[in-house]
Amino acid sequence: IPAVVRESGLIDSWAGWVTLGNDGWTDLLGDQILTGDFSNKVACRNCQGDSCGFCFENDDNNGSGYIYENCSGCSDLSCSLCQNKFQHGVGLDQIKNNLVGWAWNANNLGGSGFGWLHFDEDVEPKPYLQTVDGNVYSRIGINGESAPQGHYNATFMLQSGGSISKFYSEYEYTQNPDWKIENYDQLNLPDAENNYTSSISKIDFPGLYAGQYGEVSIIQNQAGLPSSTPLSGKVYYHQGDLSLYSSQYFRSGSGAVDGSGTVIVNGDLTVESNSFYLDTGLASWKNLPSVGFIVKGDLYISSNVTELSGNFYVEGTVYTGSSANQLVVNGIMVAKDFEFQRSYLQNKEPAEKIIYDKRIFMNIPPGFDDIAKGLPKWQF
Repeated sequence: IPAVVRESGLIDSWAGWVTLGNDGWTDLLGDQILTGDFSNKVACRNCQGDSCGFCFENDDNNGSGYIYENCSGCSDLSCSLCQNKFQHGVGLDQIKNNLVGWAWNANNLGGSGFGWLHFDEDVEPKPYLQTVDGNVYSRIGINGESAPQGHYNATFMLQSGGSISKFYSEYEYTQNPDWKIENYDQLNLPDAENNYTSSISKIDFPGLYAGQYGEVSIIQNQAGLPSSTPLSGKVYYHQGDLSLYSSQYFRSGSGAVDGSGTVIVNGDLTVESNSFYLDTGLASWKNLPSVGFIVKGDLYISSNVTELSGNFYVEGTVYTGSSANQLVVNGIMVAKDFEFQRSYLQNKEPAEKIIYDKRIFMNIPPGFDDIAKGLPKWQF
């Protein structure tokens, strides 16, 4: 029997369990019944704008009870009105490309059969990456572990020069599939080969070194970075590899003192302890602590680090460090390559969580002006 996938995603067909012979026939879509039901429908799939392809009566097990089709008045995977109602059913989640719902195997008289068959995503999700309130760009491709139901890998745009696999945007899933763009051939990052100018952004190294964006301070180690005072709008330059071996605090400015600053590392950067923003007594956005790191080599994050604050531009690879600890990054990360190595997985939370905290937009670190132009804009 050929399977018929309705426009909504519901599968109007039967499935056969070969080894059971005739007793293996399983009904994938139950009898249609009159709706007369104006309660909220939940765990909805295949949503676009304020409409969804199908929803469930209950959100248990990511969807159970009656299944509804062609729903409207939808928001946050919940809909108020649906055209069709069925006793049970299985649907194709067209975004995640998996089957969800319930099928029934038994004759109508309650005789032979194994009963209910549940279709769902993985019961135990794998460690995954999540970005919050920002876009994700990749020149070659994006291939990750999908977030569990009700969670997402990203908030807004996914854009890649290659394919995107098992990585989902909340807006793509709940609003419009157009929030995911594959095979986009104009994504290049600024590097030495293109004179630090690309379709995404530009970094003016000569201007940074010459003090055009702020006073340049040469540092020998982490002790040269202010931790008890503001960054004061300066550019901090370190020749060679740099290690941040103790906790680092980025503090607010006051009056005319700028809370932003940029750290340039002409080598690898190793982060061995947590770093934090301390916001106190802000008189203007210029006082807001906001730091940018430009790393000419690789970024190594030690396994004990759980919180990292800053906006990172890395010419090499970012290594998050093999650890069962969750890593939270407050800022943005741009790099040639990423190695996400964390194995944290509790309460369906991500192993690595990158939060676009908008500091780079509200108080731009020296030399990050062009990078900030390509970020989502917010109104306050």
